[in-house]
Order: sequence, then C-alpha cells, then structure tokens
Amino acid sequence: MKKKILGIAVAIVMLLAVVGLAACELNNPSLAEYRATAITVLEDYATSKGVANYTPENWLVLQGHVEIGRTNINAAGSKPAVRIARDTAKAAVRAVESKDDTEMAEILSHFDLTDPKEIWNGTIEDLLNGGPYGVGAPLGIFQIRFRKAFAFPEFKYRHFRIENVVGISYSRVDELRQVAWVFLRGYWNPGMHFNSKTLYEAIRHFESLEFIKQVIPMFPSPGFHDHFLVNRPDFDIVWPKL
Repeated sequence: MKKKILGIAVAIVMLLAVVGLAACELNNPSLAEYRATAITVLEDYATSKGVANYTPENWLVLQGHVEIGRTNINAAGSKPAVRIARDTAKAAVRAVESKDDTEMAEILSHFDLTDPKEIWNGTIEDLLNGGPYGVGAPLGIFQIRFRKAFAFPEFKYRHFRIENVVGISYSRVDELRQVAWVFLRGYWNPGMHFNSKTLYEAIRHFESLEFIKQVIPMFPSPGFHDHFLVNRPDFDIVWPKL
C-alpha cells in the first residue's frame, strides 16, 4: 500500500514538473519570438495614431521611425536590448507632430500663458455631498475661465481632449477674458449618471490644459434649470453633431 501511495506521489511530482516546464517555456519566449512581439506592438502603436491625424509628410516621417524601429529590434542581441529598441521607436513615433499639435500651437499663441492658474481646491467628497447648496448630485457641467487672450480662437470639441464633451456655451467677460460652460455627455442622457470620481478626474483634466485658467464644477440650485437650461438669454449655445 505504501509503495502504491509512493508511486502515485512520484507520478504527481513528475506531472507537476512537466506542467511547470511547459509554463516556463510559454512565459519565456525565445529571442526571435520576443522580437516579433515587439515589432507587432510597435506597428500597432503607430497604426493607432491614425493616418488622418497627420499631414502626408509627417505620416511618412512616422512610418520611417517604425521602419528604423523594426531594424533595431531585429538587430538587438538580447531581450533588454529589444525592449530599448521598441521603446525608443515608440517615443520617436509619439514625437511626430500631428495636425492636432499644430492646431493647439496656433490656439495657444493667442493666450497669455503667464496668466496664473487657479486650481479648484475641492475634493471628491465635496462633489459627493452636493457642493455649496447640498441639494443634489453635481451636474456634468463646468464653468471654465480661460487665460487672458489677445484674440479668442475658435475651439472644437477635440481641443478639450476629453471624449464626452457635447456642448459648449461662451460668454465674454471683457476684452481679455472669456468664460465657457462645458457640458459632458451624461448630463444630456438621463439614463447616464456621473459619479464623483469621474467629475473630479474631469476637473483635473481641464486644469491641465494650458489655455484654461480655472475650472468650477456646477451644482443644481434653486432656479438653475429655468435660468440656464430653458431661458438661456445670454448664451450662445454650440450644439454637437451626435
């Protein structure tokens, strides 16, 4: 009986050893496989940039960096060297100027970038508790004050670099300042609700944009809906093409 148990135990150990060896081989690809994977990652990264986002000249530059990356990856003699070649090529691809970069440079040229920012000092808990009125969840609307501008450029939704912007309303303060109310998608779709973390992240995102001076989240208050969303006497609403 003891010999039978011992035999079973030995068989189990041998089986585990075989399984472990196979797992090790799967998790430890050969250098050739490692190179092939690195090239695929690089090519997918370059493709994700989108040819429509670049001038023909700059797309050729981008593809040139991909080709150099392939050559360097195939020439790498170790896995660390492959990683370095891959990451160097990705950085070169990332550095190629896109149409959006060109547009943003033009936009920023209109603003006084020395105009100091004012950072919202609230917390996620403040958003959760309904803000200064304490009467409801925060809206997916932000009041945005732009930095001083010599001339106000025409903004597109993409310039705010956040996917769910669906409306922008502008109001001029004086010759140098303008404010905007930016509407996020969830507010206009009753079935979608914002959570405080999402809105907090949106605030920090808007604050990171160089042309923005200050971001203030909007909360419901008595008369807010009638004044702002129904009458709108003073605002030029720019509605999206959904």
